[in-house]
Amino acid sequence: MTDEDELICHCFGVRKSVIIDSIKENDLQTVDQVKSLTNACSGCGTCRFQVRELVKEYGRMKSDPTVPQMNLYRPKSPLKTKVLSTEVLSIADGCETKHIVFDISTGDYPFVEGQSLGIVPPGEDKKGKSHKLRLYSIASPRVGEETEESSVAICVKRLIYVDDNSNDEVQGVCSSYLCGLKVGDEVDITGPVGHSFILPDDDNADIILVATGTGIAPFRGFWRHLFLNLEKAKSYQGHVYLYFGVPYSNCIYYKKEMEAIQALASVSDRFHVNVAVSREEKSLSGEKKYVYHLIEEQKEKVWKLLMKQSTYLYFCGLKGMEKGVENVFDDIAKENGVDWEEFYRKMKKDDKRCHVEVY
Repeated sequence: MTDEDELICHCFGVRKSVIIDSIKENDLQTVDQVKSLTNACSGCGTCRFQVRELVKEYGRMKSDPTVPQMNLYRPKSPLKTKVLSTEVLSIADGCETKHIVFDISTGDYPFVEGQSLGIVPPGEDKKGKSHKLRLYSIASPRVGEETEESSVAICVKRLIYVDDNSNDEVQGVCSSYLCGLKVGDEVDITGPVGHSFILPDDDNADIILVATGTGIAPFRGFWRHLFLNLEKAKSYQGHVYLYFGVPYSNCIYYKKEMEAIQALASVSDRFHVNVAVSREEKSLSGEKKYVYHLIEEQKEKVWKLLMKQSTYLYFCGLKGMEKGVENVFDDIAKENGVDWEEFYRKMKKDDKRCHVEVY
């Protein structure tokens, strides 16, 4: 069997030679065009990264964005999109969390991992004014979702709380709007925004990710870019350490995806996933187990990583979550004769090795 006889799309039996011929004969520029002509990528979508590489090599595909683009679309002139798919990731305490994918083929919306998009929910507030813009971390790698090239995804939990004054149940305006969307619904988005919460250029960097709840969203984009984007996966040789805190075990968003990546021979033991389930597990001291307990349990390893200039630290989740982690780091630093506040300041301000995005 020659190289061009290689089976690329196992779902529809499409070989490499068929894809290359279609690209050359029809001057194709996108994966979606290849899918339309050959059926490749029309099934599970896992071959899309291979097809992208073929379009880049034999066609006229635009290069993936490398520098964050900012505010290409604003509230007064948003990008008109449609919902491609919605998936319930979990339901806990009466609130669902959804993975929502938007079709962005209607415009040019280049983004990189770690950026956010904006949503202005329709309607008016109690004062008769338009609702304010809400930002959501992008949960996709720069190449989009598996089955759709021109797409971007977010991870949203429906907000429900009891008003302190009226004692009435209140639902979040934007999260309820997004969680109520159906396939085909039109949605205006703004952005992309953000230029600091992005991956380093160093292909040997070790990356520590600390997340709670839907704070996992940008990190999904990170691991998909580093381990599933064929071009990047060939060059990236570092390790990724994820510390993820959730209330219940059914709230471990993207669990199967993480397990699938860990099983890849190319990844081997370079993707380390650690999860704390606060309402189901106990820490070593008998308390509810939170994300900072995970770091405490691995403090020697984590400290050695932080000592390396090639290690980068990211926090994403509910505001205040970073404080518990910082307290653990403070204790570890003292054990090693280091002033944590000064070390942390240097990591953030001077070395640009620490990035925080909380809400």
